[in-house]
Amino acid sequence: MSIWVGGQQLLVRRIGAVSGFCIAVLAVAMVAQQDLFIIQKGALGPVSLGMSAKALEALFPADRRRFIDLELEGEASPALALTLPNSKVRDGVTAELSGSPDQYRVFRIDITDPNARTEKGIGVDSTMAEVRAAYDVGKPIFLDEGCFCFEVEALHASFQLDTTGPNSTLIFKLRDTDSVPGTTKIRGILLW
Repeated sequence: MSIWVGGQQLLVRRIGAVSGFCIAVLAVAMVAQQDLFIIQKGALGPVSLGMSAKALEALFPADRRRFIDLELEGEASPALALTLPNSKVRDGVTAELSGSPDQYRVFRIDITDPNARTEKGIGVDSTMAEVRAAYDVGKPIFLDEGCFCFEVEALHASFQLDTTGPNSTLIFKLRDTDSVPGTTKIRGILLW
């Protein structure tokens, strides 16, 4: 007998009707848990652009969220660092906030947890070849902080390339995303 969980086929021996039922229930629960944090345009599961910080805090227990200041460009930059359910990656999602402290709203979502994936299976640690196969890849974006990113318009997202691997010196010499080696990994995803 085989069952599908999160797009992967699992083979299971037949060990009786009760055991088969339990396995099916477990599979449904696993899929439901995975589907909670799918990367999509404007959202990571229930975490969406424009939502209030108070609503976001209600989604994550205190041990899976913390208020931080990113201090971007020398300015106060409030954010909530989040740890996804069932993830061992502490603070793998950062919800950047804007507005007054009593009315903070999420305006960007920075994802570094490889457990978060798009419906097409793309996320942190995917390769450039995998991203190209799944999405139209936009122009490269070079940031002053030494970041090489590119846009995926379908998701309203910027994908940050890993510039620490064997391709690191080559990446900054490239002027288009078609030239990025297919083995280059994704280091982060920013939804805006």
